[in-house]
Amino acid sequence: MPVSQKNPLLFDSAPRMNVKCRATLSTAQLNLTDGTYTLVALDTETYDVGSDFDTTTHLFTAPVTGYYEIMGNIMYGNLIALKTYKAAIYVDGVIAHAQYTHSGWIDNVAAAVSTIYKLTAGQTVGLYARVDCGSNAVDISGGVYTSLSIHLLSID
Repeated sequence: MPVSQKNPLLFDSAPRMNVKCRATLSTAQLNLTDGTYTLVALDTETYDVGSDFDTTTHLFTAPVTGYYEIMGNIMYGNLIALKTYKAAIYVDGVIAHAQYTHSGWIDNVAAAVSTIYKLTAGQTVGLYARVDCGSNAVDISGGVYTSLSIHLLSID
């Protein structure tokens, strides 16, 4: 029996492609515009195997067509209580998946979003934030609490 029939993982080269990245926001992103999705200015890489994340555009570019696990987290500060705070994954400038959280207090709150998404080589992915609170004073906290991680799972 050929080796490929004994081990079906040999048909998929994703484990050998080693495409993965994690980027964070180094300092706070201040005064989000209420009711508008805003690109999070992720500017620090924790790792970027494959050099597919651009800290200038704040976007990941898929090097190959395949299925990717995409995970984002946004820590909001300077909150207004009893309002919604959202995290969204955009693909090529269009919302692909979003989640929101509701604040019951005026401390910090995190909104997390994750999905497995089929990307075509060359498509871009960004993490976006949105507040619906009636104020332009809400901030995104910098540091490890605001991040985007993307890992290639399999090639299509």
